[in-house]
Amino acid sequence: MFEYVSKSEFINRFLKHEERNRNFSYEGLVVLFEYLENWEEETGEKIEFDMVGICCDYVEYDSIEDYVREYDVKVQKKNYKTKDEYNQAVIEHIQDNTKYIPIPDTERFIIMFY
Repeated sequence: MFEYVSKSEFINRFLKHEERNRNFSYEGLVVLFEYLENWEEETGEKIEFDMVGICCDYVEYDSIEDYVREYDVKVQKKNYKTKDEYNQAVIEHIQDNTKYIPIPDTERFIIMFY
């Protein structure tokens, strides 16, 4: 049994949920909805709306530094001349291990747990 959820309904359900309203920013929810919708179009498979499942499968980070701290990523800063080079190396590390979904015009991003 599948339920179609529009972008605004997807966002509103998260934002109004007592326990899940802090899992993603508004911008993160927009990007995540678009990512999931594109995945459906590319694969031809429908995704069932499951808020708990989405929160288990995806997580939003405020910055590369937050991700590095949480996962103790071993990308040596001294090998890079600029912060942008270092951040790009971490993003490549993330992409080697999971899905990386950037949130435009911010430092935030979403990753997918496998």
